[in-house]
Amino acid sequence: MCCKKAVGVRVLCTLLALLLLGGCTTLKKPQGVPQLRENEVPEGAAMLIDRENLQNPVVDIDGWAVKDACIRWHEGYFYIFASAFFEEDGMERSHLLGMRTSVLGEAPEILFCSYGKEMDAYGLASPELTEKDGLFYLCYNSWGDKPDEPNRLFCAVSADLQQWDFHRPLAAETTQGVRAIDAAIAFANDKVYLCWKEKQRIQFAWAADIDAPQWTRIPVRMDGWYENVQFLCIDGVWHMMATGYYGLRFRHRPFLLRMDGDPAQDESWGRWARLRMIEPPQQDFNTAELANAAYLLDARESDGLFYLLYAGTVNQALHAKRGDCRLGVAWSKDLQSWEVT
Repeated sequence: MCCKKAVGVRVLCTLLALLLLGGCTTLKKPQGVPQLRENEVPEGAAMLIDRENLQNPVVDIDGWAVKDACIRWHEGYFYIFASAFFEEDGMERSHLLGMRTSVLGEAPEILFCSYGKEMDAYGLASPELTEKDGLFYLCYNSWGDKPDEPNRLFCAVSADLQQWDFHRPLAAETTQGVRAIDAAIAFANDKVYLCWKEKQRIQFAWAADIDAPQWTRIPVRMDGWYENVQFLCIDGVWHMMATGYYGLRFRHRPFLLRMDGDPAQDESWGRWARLRMIEPPQQDFNTAELANAAYLLDARESDGLFYLLYAGTVNQALHAKRGDCRLGVAWSKDLQSWEVT
């Protein structure tokens, strides 16, 4: 009887937590159909990724947990930016990792890997990549929650994805004194729109310039708990990829959301509706965590496919409980059915 009561209390507590987080929709599996244009692969187009010979995981660095990744194909290379967890200077830390490879799945060249020692940080994490007018913007945050110094948002800028101007404060006054992580930006309406996680809730704001210290907050009108957001425009419609909860066990899953409103109106950037949950196949490297912190690459103009880059784990207890994260790739024509080799 006591066991039954304990189980009942745990279930009630879980339901209450979901409601408090605005996450009652986490009990369902959203299966909306993305509205995609008819797409024909350009004649003579080569495969962006050699899918026949691709084997997951595509990034597997011994002793490191690699997650929160984003990817861009640029001038003959895949550039991948991620969080890398491993021990350095006496403690487990998250490092801001940049790497590139001409063939996905081969050992990448490390471009940089830093936990922010030069800025007296415990760690750096959660990169997110955006491009505008020939410049690349890499958003990230400090990590580790130093005493009296909560995690803060930063941005790095590059013209070639190799040389970077690091550690530019992002929305410093707007997030002053609060824990802020998982930043993502989008350029639209001659403004910059920012999403980040603050005290376990997604927040939105806009500014006329990315270096503005003070941003105008946008009311949040969406259900659920999310982190690791990516803005992307698919066939003229703004979408978000985000990690959310699914089921009573709070399993992380990638979700595709669609803007619920007119993107010309600032308030629409705080209105998002869940479209569907993304589920790549389970393989040997992702039996514990199927797909965390996923990033969507729209490569239809190259070979007619979407590619999903995501982190999977087998042992969730390692690396500050992030698990033994390794990166995998899956692909889809319609954002509904996903394939791996």
